[in-house]
Amino acid sequence: MTTMRRVLFAVSALGCALAFAMACGLAENGLLDADGGGVDVQVPETCASLDASCLGALPSGFQPVAIGSGACSSGFNGITLRTNPHLGAGGCACGACTTSGTFACDAGVPISGGDNCGDDPFATATPGACINVNATQHLKAHAVQATGSIACSAPNDAGSGATSDPVLVCVPTSCTVDFCGGSSRCAMAEGEVPCPNGFSFFAHAGTGVDPGCAPCACEAGAPGACGGEVTAYFNDGCNASDDAGVFAVDSCNYISAQYQSVVVSLTPPDASCSLTSSTLSGDASLIGEMTICCR
Repeated sequence: MTTMRRVLFAVSALGCALAFAMACGLAENGLLDADGGGVDVQVPETCASLDASCLGALPSGFQPVAIGSGACSSGFNGITLRTNPHLGAGGCACGACTTSGTFACDAGVPISGGDNCGDDPFATATPGACINVNATQHLKAHAVQATGSIACSAPNDAGSGATSDPVLVCVPTSCTVDFCGGSSRCAMAEGEVPCPNGFSFFAHAGTGVDPGCAPCACEAGAPGACGGEVTAYFNDGCNASDDAGVFAVDSCNYISAQYQSVVVSLTPPDASCSLTSSTLSGDASLIGEMTICCR
C-alpha cells in the first residue's frame, strides 16, 4: 500500500537558488515524490555543471546520490530513508471493538391483567402513547424484542507495527560539489525500477514503513428484549395526578383498585460487538518507495 507525498527540502544557501538553479540546469519540476515517515526532502536533478561523469548517462528519473556512513560530506544533504521492512513481534493486532448505530423499541406492547396476569392480553400499547384500558387486579406489560441492526469495527493498528533498517542517502545540494571524488557513486529513482546498465542494485528504500495489517473482524450481537416501565392511572387519559404505580416491563403487578389507562416507556438494549480474532497477519511494505543503484 504505497501512497505518494511531495518530498521536499529547500535547496541550501550554499546550493542553487532558483535563478542559479536555472543556470545550473535544474529543472523547475525536477523533484522526486515520496510519502510518509515525517521525512521532508527535496532531491534536485543533476546540475549541468555537476561532475557526475563517473555515473555515465543516467536514464530519465535517476539522479546522483551517495550512501553515507554516519554523516554526509560537505555539499551533500543527508536523508535517512528506511529499507528492509518487516513486521515486529506482534506487529498486527486488533484494538477494542466499537459499535455504530442503536437498536429501536417501537413495537406494540401487549398488556395483560386479570388473575396474576394470566389472562390473554386485552390491549396493545404503542410505546410512549397513553391507552385507555379499564382493567382490574393485575397489570403486566409484556417484553418485546428490539429491532434494527448495528455495525461494528475495530482498529487494526494496536500491535507493535513494522520495523525497518535505516540507510543514509546523501543528496548533492551544490552544483560544484565533487561528486565523483566521493567513496560511493550511486543514483536514485522514484518507485521500484530496474537499475541502469552498468549499475548494481543497492536497495529499495522509502520514507516510511506500512505494516499492511489485515482488517479486523467484529461480530455484532443480536438485539435483545427492550426494557422500560409501565405506568398505570386510575382515570382515563394518563393524568399524572391519578398515578396508580410504576412497574418494570415484563413484571406482574397487583393493583388494589380498577385502573383506567396505562402508558409504556421502553428502553432499547445496549448494542454489543465482539472480536472474532485479536491477532492479524500483515505484509510490511515501504511508503514512498525509491530504487538505489550504485557503480
